[in-house]
This record gives sequence, structure tokens and C-alpha cells, in this order.
Amino acid sequence: MNFSSRALLFMFLVMLLGCNQLTSEENGNVVYEHLCLGDKSYTEIKKNMFIVRVVEPNSKTNPDIWQGPICIVNSRTGRKCGFDLSLIKGFDFSNDDKSLEVAVFSGSSAVTYAIELDSCRLMKK
Repeated sequence: MNFSSRALLFMFLVMLLGCNQLTSEENGNVVYEHLCLGDKSYTEIKKNMFIVRVVEPNSKTNPDIWQGPICIVNSRTGRKCGFDLSLIKGFDFSNDDKSLEVAVFSGSSAVTYAIELDSCRLMKK
């Protein structure tokens, strides 16, 4: 194996190992734990054992749009899951407290998602 082949193999292994630490596959969804890191401003809401952080609000005092992403932390287990959603215009816990409802937009189209809190499963509503 020559130098360039070894270097390529090494880079592939580093990339593979790094990706396994940052993402995981759960219930058919890719969960991006690395989205829960960083020092950007966020809005936080809490309900029972769940903490939700929505990153980059357009205002510190009265936000109505967030750039995203969304990070959900289970304070009991320490489990984190992040979703690369952007242009978020609203979010709140569902009536049964089992999911987080998130409204996003792009131009004139709008979509609402539900994120199951226990499983970190993202579903289009």
C-alpha cells in the first residue's frame, strides 16, 4: 500500500468514526447530536423531563422566527437529538406532551412537523 492509499484509508476511517459519533439512525430518522453543540443564542422551553432549544431567534426578547436547528434533551437520560430544521415560525409541546410540534416555512409554503419526544422520531403532519 503506497502513501496516498494509506492516507486515503486513514481519512476514510476518521470520517467514518467521526460520523458515528455525530449521527445515529433511529426509527428510520437520522438524529444529528452535533446540532446540540455550539454557542449560538437560542430559545429554550421545558416540559417534564424534556428541554427544547431552538437556535438563532430573530429577537432576544420577543422572537417569532428562528434560524434553527432544534435540539431536544431528555434531562432524565441525557439523550440528545437534533433536527436540521430552519426558518421555524413556531413550536410547542402537543396537548398530550408526547411530541413537539414545529412549524417551518420557505417562501409561500409551510410545513408542520411532529417530533416524538421519547423516540426522537420526526414526522410530517
